[in-house]
Amino acid sequence: MPRATKGIESKTASKEQIDKACEELARYGEVSREISSIGIKLNDEIETLQFKALSQISALQEEREQLEASLETFAVANRSMLAEGKTISLPTGKLSWKHGKASLEGTDDKKAIASIRKLKRAKDFIKTSFSLKKAELLKEPDFAKKVDGVVFNPPKERFYIDPVEVKADTPATGKSG
Repeated sequence: MPRATKGIESKTASKEQIDKACEELARYGEVSREISSIGIKLNDEIETLQFKALSQISALQEEREQLEASLETFAVANRSMLAEGKTISLPTGKLSWKHGKASLEGTDDKKAIASIRKLKRAKDFIKTSFSLKKAELLKEPDFAKKVDGVVFNPPKERFYIDPVEVKADTPATGKSG
């Protein structure tokens, strides 16, 4: 993650400064790995809970579907005798029939669009949308800067920390090997 840094006052760092930076970088790596470990444990626990919950939900959904089918069979068989209008009122609830919303099923959009155009109703039933090709604008920054409604943000230098993944045994100022 990028972090802001203070200005470096000298071009040469002392042994103590280098050792401190090495210690802090090592600790940064440890903290980052601990954060990752906690996240992994959390994800494992979530996965276990999700599996358990989905198993319970699946069984309940199956039971609900069976109850729905049974209630519908009852309601259809007894509709004329029990229904007041389109509702059967029972002590524990109501069973009713309602008209759903109309829907369209498109099997061939190109054919449908051509047909609507032929019938001269394109303005009423065909939607035209435009969007920017931002990736293309980024390829031409000089042009992008001239476009009203677009703010071109040039790339910025960022500070990154990249610790080694294992604990270092060799001090930064020491010799290896």
